[in-house]
Amino acid sequence: MIFFPDSGMKFGAFINCKPSKSNDWISDPTGLSFIFSLDHNETYRLMSSANHRTKAMFGGNKGPQIGSGCDIYISDKCNENEESGSNFGGSYQLPFGLDYGSKKARSYLGGKENFLITEY
Repeated sequence: MIFFPDSGMKFGAFINCKPSKSNDWISDPTGLSFIFSLDHNETYRLMSSANHRTKAMFGGNKGPQIGSGCDIYISDKCNENEESGSNFGGSYQLPFGLDYGSKKARSYLGGKENFLITEY
């Protein structure tokens, strides 16, 4: 998946597990899932602890939630509202110098904390 928010940034994720419509966590026991940023030319691996690997993605009938704490959250009707966002660093490794929950970490992937998706 690649996302193009209204900020002009480009980012996405490769999730090495089968998406599900059930409202439950989807695990990646292999640890091969990752988030990437085309603007920063970096990839961010799923953290290695068993707890993080069990929360690679959340299933459901709304938009995808990648990682615990919403490393990436794409809302339902993401091209009509600014409810999508990122709280980067919940399950996926942050770049050096970023702290989970900080404003900089929340805007790192999408250019701002909440955004409209113009293309995916």
